[in-house]
Amino acid sequence: MAVMVTRADGAHRLDGDHGLVEIGNRWLAHLEARNYSPATVRGYAFDLVSLGRFLEHAGIDWTELVPSDVFDWLEWQARPVSSADERVVRIGKSRGAAPSTTMPSASMSTTGSGAFRTSCVSSRGFSDVAAALKPLTAATGPER
Repeated sequence: MAVMVTRADGAHRLDGDHGLVEIGNRWLAHLEARNYSPATVRGYAFDLVSLGRFLEHAGIDWTELVPSDVFDWLEWQARPVSSADERVVRIGKSRGAAPSTTMPSASMSTTGSGAFRTSCVSSRGFSDVAAALKPLTAATGPER
């Protein structure tokens, strides 16, 4: 399964065959309707791509996502990635200031994933809404 961010009609959207694409795009459209900054929507779109790749790597279906998986995802993002077989291009300062090359903050990722999870709960009508809506920092999920 693949998922990536594309830009269509001035908006950032997910594209691919991953299960997150449809519900992720509905959530991104919801954020735009609430006048979230385009940069915030873009950041959350890339967070969803990262989440989708983690879930695929871990063999977890997005509908089975539990709060402890989000913490595993944060840890997974921080792992160094080998680039032995890939060409790495240094981002320089040839045209003004260099763009930021830092990974999105953990707070942005957890905030976005928590809001996304809440949106999924609302749209899917889970029976245990109260438990699913607990803040990620206070909730504990089942052990995997």
